[in-house]
Amino acid sequence: MEHDGGFVRCTNPACPAQLAERLRFFAGRNQMDISELGEKVIEKVVAKGSVGSIPDLYRLTYEQAFEALKQEGTKKASNPAKSSRALIEAIAASKSRGLARLLAGLGILNIGVSTARALATHFGSLEALRKAPLRDMLAAPEMGGGVIADAEKLQGRYEVLGKLSLEQLFGVADIAPDTQQRIEATPPAGANQKSPWDAMQALRKKAVAARTLYAFLHSAGGKRTLDDLEALGLQTTTDAPVAAKGPQPLAGKTVVVTGMLENYTRSSIKEEIERYGGKAGESVSKATSFVLAGAEPGSKLEKARLLGVEVIDEAEFRRRIGA
Repeated sequence: MEHDGGFVRCTNPACPAQLAERLRFFAGRNQMDISELGEKVIEKVVAKGSVGSIPDLYRLTYEQAFEALKQEGTKKASNPAKSSRALIEAIAASKSRGLARLLAGLGILNIGVSTARALATHFGSLEALRKAPLRDMLAAPEMGGGVIADAEKLQGRYEVLGKLSLEQLFGVADIAPDTQQRIEATPPAGANQKSPWDAMQALRKKAVAARTLYAFLHSAGGKRTLDDLEALGLQTTTDAPVAAKGPQPLAGKTVVVTGMLENYTRSSIKEEIERYGGKAGESVSKATSFVLAGAEPGSKLEKARLLGVEVIDEAEFRRRIGA
């Protein structure tokens, strides 16, 4: 289990010590959006032994949920029957969230919401992603751009690296001990160049998202989790946002959203931006076309003003797309 800012990333889906935290993250609004699966509910279903993994959520029965949620030995008013039905319905509804949200919810290091969406759009299905060789994964959007060309240059410069497979070079396959010793012992090719060992480590850092994703997909725990989720009926393909008919007023524009909007959730506003030809940006820069600010905006608003980026409200955004 690794922590990345406020998010939890796990490369071992079977880790029991972190089960509750992984379930909480999986059910989050930007992941599978299972609103009924709050912290208290998670604590109860885990304590009862009803849920021991992410796939177990989709095996949970009404009877198991009721047993976990009923208030035994207290006078506190509750309706476990109603809560249990709502929980089972919410879990079932999340099956149709699609590949991007599923990837984002699994807690794979460096695979956040934006990267998961880019991967889902690029590969189209979990099956295609799982079958993709490392080379295809490295060439996908947000996976390190240009690292394959960098790898080929590095292998051309150092003979000791030239015989390594791409998987060995990027650290997802083992290197024979004697070969690794030769790499570590080889000096830099020139005064201003890194040694082959240091250059290889730098290359791996540039492709960390692809490496951790590849490792997860090929780990025993990752395979088991994905096999189970597919068998349980989760949607593992992606439906690209349907382009709006007629003009695309946001074509070529990058839009950053901050604050709470009245008519959109964070995921639905991104879909709306993409429907009208735009790109939903994660951070404000000089390349940002405009910032859409809702209630209680964050630091992105300050940065937009500092950079002179246009800021509009929700009403103006809807006017621009003709809503």
